[in-house]
Amino acid sequence: AERQILAVQTGQVDNASATTYDVVRLFENHPYLRVLETGPPSIVRLMFHLDRPPTDQRPFRQAVAYALDRKRIGEIITRGPAPLGSAGVVPPTDPWYNSQVRQYPYDPERARTLLRQLGYVDRDGDGLLETRDGERLLLELVAGPVRDVELIQQMLKDVGIDVRIRTVDAATRAQLGGEGRFQMLLTLHIGSGGDPDYLRTWFTGAEANLFARGSAMRSPEFVRLARLQVRMLDPERRRRIIDRMQLLLSEELPTLPLYYRRWFWVYDSRKLTPIATRGGILNGIPLMENKLAFLSR
Repeated sequence: AERQILAVQTGQVDNASATTYDVVRLFENHPYLRVLETGPPSIVRLMFHLDRPPTDQRPFRQAVAYALDRKRIGEIITRGPAPLGSAGVVPPTDPWYNSQVRQYPYDPERARTLLRQLGYVDRDGDGLLETRDGERLLLELVAGPVRDVELIQQMLKDVGIDVRIRTVDAATRAQLGGEGRFQMLLTLHIGSGGDPDYLRTWFTGAEANLFARGSAMRSPEFVRLARLQVRMLDPERRRRIIDRMQLLLSEELPTLPLYYRRWFWVYDSRKLTPIATRGGILNGIPLMENKLAFLSR
C-alpha cells in the first residue's frame, strides 16, 4: 500500500488504494490529490469452532466478546475511526442492518463473571484460569502475521484466558478454516458490503470465498430462513427475514466481527473523478472503477 501511495505522489499512477485512515490526513490539503472513502465492504472477525471445547459453549463465546475492546482494536489497526463489528455480521452502516441485534460492549468484568459461571477458577492467583480439574484454560488462535492478534491475546489474558498464537500464511489460514482445523481463527475478507444473501452462504456452508469458510450455524431456524429469503420477492418480508437472521447470529455468536475496514482511494483529481459503487461489486469487491465516472455532469 505504501508503494502504491508513493506512486501516486510521484505521478507514476493516477490512483491507488489504502485501508488505513492516515491517507485522509496526509492529503487533506493537497492541491490536486484527493481521497475517496468507500463504505466498509471488508470484515475482520474471529471464527469459533462450534464442536470443540470450550468454544462449543455459547457463554464462553460471549465471554470472549465482552473481553475484547473491539473499537480500540479497529482504531489502532486502521489508524482512525473504524466501524465497530456487529454480532449480527451486517455492518451498522448498511441499509440492511438490524439495530435490535444483541450487543457486546467492552466489559471485562462481565467476561470474568461468565467464565466463573462456567466453572473456571484462578487456582494459582496469577490471573490465568483453570478448569475444576486443574487443567489450564489455553486457546489456540490461528491468524496471519497481523498486529490484531497481539491485542486480542493481551485482552483475553486480562480476563484469564491464555492464548497461543499460530501464525500461518493466507493460503494455510484459508485451508484450516475451510477444513475446520482450528479453535479460534482470525480472518479478514471482503463480502460484508454486498447483498445480505452472504449470511446464507457464509453460515450454511455454501460460500465460495475461501477466507469466509469455516463458520456454521446449528440453528434449523436460521437455515430455513436463509433458504427462504433467497426466494422472497416481497422486499419488506425479506427484510424481516434478514433481520431475524442477524438476531439469531448475534445470539448464537458463531463468529465475532471485530471491525469493518473501509477503502481509501487516493487519486489525481486533474485526471479523473471516481465514483464508489455502494456495497462494492458482486459480493463486495471494493473497486472505485465505475462507468458512471465517464458520464458528463
